[in-house]
Amino acid sequence: MIPCGKGRAARRQGAWWLIVVASGLAVGVGCRPPTPEPSRVEDVVERGPFRLVVSVTPAEVWVGDPLEIDVRVTTPQRHEVVFPDAPTALPGFDVSDTRAPLPIVTADDEREWSQTYVLDVLTTGTVEIPPITVQYTSQPVDDPSALNESAYDAELTSDPLEVSVRSVLTTQDSMMSPRGITGMHAPSIPRWPWWVYFAIGSVIVVLIFVLAVVVRAIAGGGASTAPPLPPEIWALRALRELAARGLATHGAVREHYYQLSEIVRRYVEGKFRLAAPEMTTEEFLRVLAVDETRLPTDPRPLAEFLEACDLVKYAAFEPGPDDAEGALEKARAFVNASAAAAAALDAEAPASQEPVA
Repeated sequence: MIPCGKGRAARRQGAWWLIVVASGLAVGVGCRPPTPEPSRVEDVVERGPFRLVVSVTPAEVWVGDPLEIDVRVTTPQRHEVVFPDAPTALPGFDVSDTRAPLPIVTADDEREWSQTYVLDVLTTGTVEIPPITVQYTSQPVDDPSALNESAYDAELTSDPLEVSVRSVLTTQDSMMSPRGITGMHAPSIPRWPWWVYFAIGSVIVVLIFVLAVVVRAIAGGGASTAPPLPPEIWALRALRELAARGLATHGAVREHYYQLSEIVRRYVEGKFRLAAPEMTTEEFLRVLAVDETRLPTDPRPLAEFLEACDLVKYAAFEPGPDDAEGALEKARAFVNASAAAAAALDAEAPASQEPVA
């Protein structure tokens, strides 16, 4: 049995060793500060669910160094994008490389297209990158191989971007009278004062203590997580947040209908186990026509609602703010009615079952 005084002394000695080790790690880490990421300039253009981002890296470059222009387009599924070739996109620039990877599917079930141009800039001063225009199909397509040039009936265009190209010459240099070659001078590495290392070590000790507390709390367990929200509660909250954004009153009518349709589709998927977000409206209505019992209410109002949303999203129909507010009320009424009908069916189910002998 260890006496209490010796136990406390051992714990204090262990804590001091922990501080010494953490301070040593801090000194090793603090000797070399992290390399900062290169700066960049970018422009973002959005049109409904379509988004164009043009970024130039770095924003300040030495003459002769490469300059990268990254063009990214985000579209809904089953839409196609075509990028301009290098001479068309960047006239007057020397493009040394072009990279165009295959489109990827993002976490939001959208498609992201990208193309990168690598430039060799041989002039100094402020250089303007011209606007870049990409074309895309405004209507979803089932067979991309059957598309022709006329199918790309919409386009997004970025604003011009400016980068600074620095010269390696100073104000004392001249092309007619170059300076002589001198010896090499090693750059001086400034040393941090002692209190910086002490502060870093103290922060690491605190982080180790916090990590130990978190690990101990996780190991102890017993913390219950909140249950997930019912689909109807989630949908009504999402509709209330969409109404508060006021997209239709600010001119973003297509975005309003796009978000409204997505909320209703995700509610149907979570409540009635129908993969509505992955289906087109025609496919979804075909499933309901085959088996109308998949929904506890009449599916015709839902069909009319989804078809009205498609007219705005894909047929360039421009409703007014009152129509947008009416569509929001129809979505809210469908969620309330279908959730109430489902609850009534669940309540009647035990009473309709025959008792087991």
